[in-house]
Amino acid sequence: MQLLQKSALIKGIYVPSLNNKIEREVLQEINAFQIPHRQIVNVNKNQKKIFQNNFLLEINRGCPFQCKFCISSFHNSPFRNRSYENIINIIEDEIKMVNFKSVTLIGSCISAHPKFYEICKYLISKGLKITIPSIRLEHVNQKIIKIFEKANINTITIAPETGSEDLRFELGKKISNDTILSIANQIKDSSIRNIKFYFLIGLPNEKEENIMELISLLKKISDLGFNKNTLRVNINPFVPKFNTPYEKKIEFFLDKNYYTFRTKFKILEQNLRKIPSIKIKFQDVKKIIKNARFQALLSLGDLEISTLLNNYYFYGANFGALRKVQNDMRFDMNEYFSKIQSGYHPWNI
Repeated sequence: MQLLQKSALIKGIYVPSLNNKIEREVLQEINAFQIPHRQIVNVNKNQKKIFQNNFLLEINRGCPFQCKFCISSFHNSPFRNRSYENIINIIEDEIKMVNFKSVTLIGSCISAHPKFYEICKYLISKGLKITIPSIRLEHVNQKIIKIFEKANINTITIAPETGSEDLRFELGKKISNDTILSIANQIKDSSIRNIKFYFLIGLPNEKEENIMELISLLKKISDLGFNKNTLRVNINPFVPKFNTPYEKKIEFFLDKNYYTFRTKFKILEQNLRKIPSIKIKFQDVKKIIKNARFQALLSLGDLEISTLLNNYYFYGANFGALRKVQNDMRFDMNEYFSKIQSGYHPWNI
């Protein structure tokens, strides 16, 4: 109890059993946040390595674009950049202390850093490999493509989110399909061989015709002349996130819309498998939707969900355990999502 009482005194920490008043804590000066000098690496040669011998370097936090589905744009606001000088000093210190071969740049929108190009150029000058997460579509240009070529980057990752310009603009990404095609063509004409795409389905106001627009956009990109399996496509269900403008847009996870959601995946699978340049892994659609539905519950859950989670893990943390816990607690996920859609706000603190 003493630990809980002391924790409740820390700005930004909420203790449910004490229902203490809280004020959001924000690290305003990101330069003051020290990057750990020692980071975990996998030295087992028999295990698949995700980050290899990478140094993870956060260069900014939050995002200036505020796409309506993105929790980082709102929950992690305001947008803050680590200074170029601070980044260089960190890298210089790490070179002296740790034998790492590559640097992964971390941030919700790393390409929005005003010195992004210079950071990449500096890392190349030090003989370090650069690992880049997705890059904002607006920031892909000849200058960036050329520095990526120098860094021997084989894949650029972009996130159009949808093939529909109307839905994309509504999300907050005001990029036309023609612009996306132009960007893809520039990448094709470079030494960078692959493009990785992230798309969402089940977006608010999405119609079946928007799914066909996604297929059409990918066909047009493929027709630019990409080789087999060089367009790597990831399609995931949209999961509403708490504290975003889309937090109550839960309609596609309601029972009455389940079949519609599943049909959209089937349409995509049937059409995209026919395009040789596209590499996409379609898993069990039913499982994909169930996983996304559970993620939505975690995102939008109230105090009752914490009890459900504890029991869920106790019984094995699988869908069988989830069914058992729901039955034991007489908890109906569909009723809960309907309540969210009707305006229920689980965390008015």
